[in-house]
Amino acid sequence: MKRAKAVGILLLGLFSTSTSGQDLPVQTVADSAIVLSIGDESVTRSEFEQLMKTLGVPTGQAVTPERLRTLVDRIVQVKAFAQEAKRKSLDTDPVSRLEVQFRMQQVLADVELADLVLSLSPTEEAIYRYYSQHQEEFTTIEASHILVRFGGSILPLLPNRSDLTSEDALAHAKSIRRRLAEGDEFAKIAREESDDSSTSSIGGQLGTFGHGRLSAEFEQGAFSLAVGEISDPIRSQYGYHIIQVKRRGLRPFQEVRTQIETQLRRQALGVCHSEVMERTKVVMDKTYFRDLPNRVPSICGIGR
Repeated sequence: MKRAKAVGILLLGLFSTSTSGQDLPVQTVADSAIVLSIGDESVTRSEFEQLMKTLGVPTGQAVTPERLRTLVDRIVQVKAFAQEAKRKSLDTDPVSRLEVQFRMQQVLADVELADLVLSLSPTEEAIYRYYSQHQEEFTTIEASHILVRFGGSILPLLPNRSDLTSEDALAHAKSIRRRLAEGDEFAKIAREESDDSSTSSIGGQLGTFGHGRLSAEFEQGAFSLAVGEISDPIRSQYGYHIIQVKRRGLRPFQEVRTQIETQLRRQALGVCHSEVMERTKVVMDKTYFRDLPNRVPSICGIGR
């Protein structure tokens, strides 16, 4: 314990306290200087800061004394127990050696993936080209709807409403659609007839939304409509919707740029993953793995 406290004092001395209460690393010793000793093992300043990154502290992030204390204790405990394991020759145990080897491979796999992510950054031109060629993905609409619920809907039945069968609900939705075709005001009917309690009081207004926000059936119908057009009844898990589109828009490039960059990088990473797996020979014992599905593991599973 005294040794750990001494270590903490040494390391805390490398940090200065700001007026905001955060401790910002300030280089007071050379990178090669030994700042921590545990048993017969020494750790230099640069090695310690790399270990901090390994333990989840990004480079340049402010570190409080309490956080630094926790990091020091974690490093000391791991290295102390590792040395004790070696003293007992546990590192020569076949099971332990296999586990250590696989954990090392996990770390290397993560390092390789991180390196690939950095090397596969798409160009600005590629990002904008994707935006230009896939504008339907970034289209937004402002819409309103009238919902006619049927029995079994995931929405609760409103007070003083009948629990309609699917057939009766469709018939009622069609009658509402005819009223709209004859000139009745959409917002007025929504307030009177819609079973969506969250929007009926505001005339069925859903606001502005893009793809992936609402149910697939609803979106397919809504995004196919022209401005001002009213849909026929569209069935979803909620009931039958009658939709009116008020306006269409397009999300600005800068708003979706990071999203596109991530998507393009993921696609490129998937290609690299496939290439690595294709050139890696894998042979499985068909008797032992007789019930195993014939598929390649997802890249998301590497190193996890």
